[in-house]
Amino acid sequence: IYRDITPQKEAEEQLAYTMKELENIKYALDESASVMILDANGTITYINDMYIRYSEYQKEDLLGKYYRDAGLRHDLSELRETIKSGKVWRGELEMWTKHNQLYWVSNTIVPLKDIDGNITYYVSIHNDITEQKALENKLHFEATHDSLTGLPNRAMLLKELNKVIEKGQRKSDEFFALLFLDCDNFKQINDEYGHHIGDEFLKAYTKRLKSCVRKGDRIYRLGGDEFIIILNVTNGREIEQIARRIHVSLQQSWNVRGYCLRTTTTIGVSIYPEDGESAALLLKNADDALYKGKREGKNNYILYQT
Repeated sequence: IYRDITPQKEAEEQLAYTMKELENIKYALDESASVMILDANGTITYINDMYIRYSEYQKEDLLGKYYRDAGLRHDLSELRETIKSGKVWRGELEMWTKHNQLYWVSNTIVPLKDIDGNITYYVSIHNDITEQKALENKLHFEATHDSLTGLPNRAMLLKELNKVIEKGQRKSDEFFALLFLDCDNFKQINDEYGHHIGDEFLKAYTKRLKSCVRKGDRIYRLGGDEFIIILNVTNGREIEQIARRIHVSLQQSWNVRGYCLRTTTTIGVSIYPEDGESAALLLKNADDALYKGKREGKNNYILYQT
């Protein structure tokens, strides 16, 4: 008695081929990404070796735990809402190793469904992008900060000043001052001692400025010897007190690379909202007050007057 088993053999061969193909895919995935599998409740059921290498956790630390216990420390509500609806979630996440070292991942979470369309598992795939994020942050910092002093630059000033103004437009009692500073004899320092001493002086100038302001105040360098300070204040008396303190501090002598330097600073002040409700107008009026101070003999601080 003969029985044709060709279809069965073909099915077995196809199954073996499929299993090998899946094994190859799993191998490729395990060698290129951190993989975690969670059940429908968010409980971790599988972690590959690469995840262990990056996270510094052991498998026993995480198996049976929830996804949020795997090094995530921020709100996951949007992520959960997306995957519970059966959609794929993609995004970047801050992750923390077992020993509290920060790293960044590009994360894709894919819901897997059974034949009836019910979600049974989630596959979470992480790719380490820590170096990429570090480079992005470095480039962003260089684009928005002065390379010599490390202070925010003009681009950052305009961005943040507009934010403060928007906040003021929403709150009728918002009040702040803009201080425009110019070192009166910086050119003389450069001419007499050289630009390398001039650069060191600007670094020392920045350090002293930081010691004069409070935590919520912001200092910017526009270029050369021009600086801007945004003061969070509540009244005109407070503005004068801080401006006077800065003015007095900047008159003290400077020891730069063995040279004893003496210089003064002129400061122009504009106040939001009475001296302007736009960044351009506040800067213009502070600049006008500054040059009025220059005309009146320098080494002073002047509040803008119409």
